[in-house]
Amino acid sequence: KIEFLDATAFIHAHAAGKLTLDAGSTAADAIVLNSAGGVDITAAGDYGSVNINAKEASNFTVDTNAAAEDLTIALTGATDSSIHISSTGTGADAITMSTSAGGMDITVAGAASGEDLDITANSSINITSTEGVADAIVVHSSGVGGGIVMQASGGEGKDIDIKNLLGSVNISGGEAVANAVKISTIHAD
Repeated sequence: KIEFLDATAFIHAHAAGKLTLDAGSTAADAIVLNSAGGVDITAAGDYGSVNINAKEASNFTVDTNAAAEDLTIALTGATDSSIHISSTGTGADAITMSTSAGGMDITVAGAASGEDLDITANSSINITSTEGVADAIVVHSSGVGGGIVMQASGGEGKDIDIKNLLGSVNISGGEAVANAVKISTIHAD
């Protein structure tokens, strides 16, 4: 059943086969889609994109009441396509990703050249852990033949500092060679 109590609300079918759902109201709930079951939106044509735009704060929420009721944002198909999450916000938290109880996993499955995990910033990068364990932060290269490079390209005073304010600093090398631990300088003087 379709019932209109306001003459400004209508469903219009264009001659070209297009369908327009329009509401003349400016209320926050000018159009409401409500279902006791699910809602499916499918755009299957060659131009089948789905665009959702808003001018005010918006949200998409899954209110779960059982395990494994996940929210998945996925791109399928073995093509050179990407998922882009971008923000033009000017605040310090222009993009935030957080969990209130569980952990967070970031995995890169590609192994070809250039298929890396890149983190780039025009400002500082801070990695902080508040867990009180010996391995609170671990930087690990587990691949055979994989090393770790720490490099700073700054000038005088832009140093690399390794500090432990309360405990020790331990440096060890497991390679069976005389210079398993080597500290050197590029400049002799």
